Amino acid sequence: NRRCSPMSQMRQQHNASRQRRQYLFQRSSRISRHCDHRMSTTMSMMTAVSTSNMRPRPWHLPMWFLFVATLVMATAATAATTSNGNDVDDELPCIPPPMKLPDDLVDRPNKVIIAHRGASAHLPEHTIPAYRLAMELGADYVEPDLVATKDGHLIAIHSMDLNYTTDVATKFPDRLEYSPYLNRTGYFTYNFNLDEIKTLRVHQRLPRVRTQTFDGMFGIPTFTEILELVNDWNTNIDPLLVNSTLRRAKKGIYAELKDYSWLLEDAQTDLLDLFFGYMSTELWEKTIFDNLCSTKILHPREYLLPPLVIQSFEAAVLEQFTQRWETEFKDKLHERPVPPRTLLVDSSDCLQEGFWFNVGESWHKFITGVGPDKECLKGNWRQFMTPAKKHRLAVHPWTQRPELEYVVSVPEEALFESSLEETIRFFCIVGIHGIFTESVSTTMLAAASCDKDFDDQESGKDSGKKNKNKKTDSSDSDGGANSLCYESEKEANMYVGLASFVFGCFLSTLVVLWAVKRSPEKARRQLRIPTEEIPDHELEMM
Repeated sequence: NRRCSPMSQMRQQHNASRQRRQYLFQRSSRISRHCDHRMSTTMSMMTAVSTSNMRPRPWHLPMWFLFVATLVMATAATAATTSNGNDVDDELPCIPPPMKLPDDLVDRPNKVIIAHRGASAHLPEHTIPAYRLAMELGADYVEPDLVATKDGHLIAIHSMDLNYTTDVATKFPDRLEYSPYLNRTGYFTYNFNLDEIKTLRVHQRLPRVRTQTFDGMFGIPTFTEILELVNDWNTNIDPLLVNSTLRRAKKGIYAELKDYSWLLEDAQTDLLDLFFGYMSTELWEKTIFDNLCSTKILHPREYLLPPLVIQSFEAAVLEQFTQRWETEFKDKLHERPVPPRTLLVDSSDCLQEGFWFNVGESWHKFITGVGPDKECLKGNWRQFMTPAKKHRLAVHPWTQRPELEYVVSVPEEALFESSLEETIRFFCIVGIHGIFTESVSTTMLAAASCDKDFDDQESGKDSGKKNKNKKTDSSDSDGGANSLCYESEKEANMYVGLASFVFGCFLSTLVVLWAVKRSPEKARRQLRIPTEEIPDHELEMM
């Protein structure tokens, strides 16, 4: 009865309720502790994995360094080679200008005009006015024949026998001397000092057609006076004629070391010793050394020519000149390269097998051009031009004169009607790179005529015909061992830059793919957080 009383039942219910609350509280505490343990474990795992992923791995830094470095180098190569120079001129090693002008010039003909002894069709040859007129008419070079006086000065005159073009027989009638080398007598320059030479006056050498109005007005110039003339033109006159910031070829000197062996035997005078003696002067520094090479990239419409070219009929003289220059400036050859050298050859030797054998055997090492008698280029001119092209030599024949008697006769063709027709053929069909001329204006007109159409049957594959839509063969455009083909440089630089950039990007991509493929498996595994539920039997045990 006591158990069934209302009070007893209330106590039992109260006790059961309290036990139930205790059980639920204990169970809740255990579940909470279990969840806290699982959460702390999960967070620890996340922290560990995150820290592991953030730690630099051995392959990370080299991979990214290589990627960035390759990309930067490719971009730099592209910028350097494709720069148009509007902001900064790109520096280059000291590169000597070529003996041939680029084919894509628009402001002038691409042929080198060499004023043979000055504008000698108009004024007495080898005089300062003749040189000056030649430059005014557009010649690229004045061409002095250098010989020596008794007191060691270099003067410009065609022959060492003064009687051909001066009044020496009138002023010094008793100075006729014998030459053992020539086995004849004459008024030779090496028997006169400079003061005596300066009293002489020059007259026209070919008076039949050319004017004699200026005979007796001009004297014989010294090499120093010629240097002063060219330097004055380049420094003071040319800026008044051309309003442009573009770099253009300055006027130069195409000097012949005349009769070297004759002078050495009869007068015991070494012409090379006298010539190199001028190189220590400030005048030579400004006229020649400062323009020997270019350290800037040439951009469209810019062109340069060497300020000095040496020529001789004797290969041994050019070889000695090369060796002497390399010895004198052995520590400065990077900024004072050897000037171009042209070997002159007459019509009796130019087509001989022995001549081209010597060129291929040894002469090509110290010559950069050939100056043939223009008779060598009549008829089958390819017989001369083909080996010249093979040996990468500039071809500058001599001499264009206005008189019809000096125009070559081509056997299979009618005689040219004029010197102009002949010169057009040499420029536009034969494909010479320049010419020695005594009538600069006629030669300039002939060079400009190469823009016209000429018969392809006549010109053939080896023709030097200029075509606005096509580039000439790069091997033909090279003026020798010390020259550079400007017409192909800009285009080549552009393609090299683009190719470098593409190759750099491709290489960088390969490096990244290789590095990712070789990365540890854990670095690519996704983080997995445990999410399984607590089984009921575990809850019951709690």
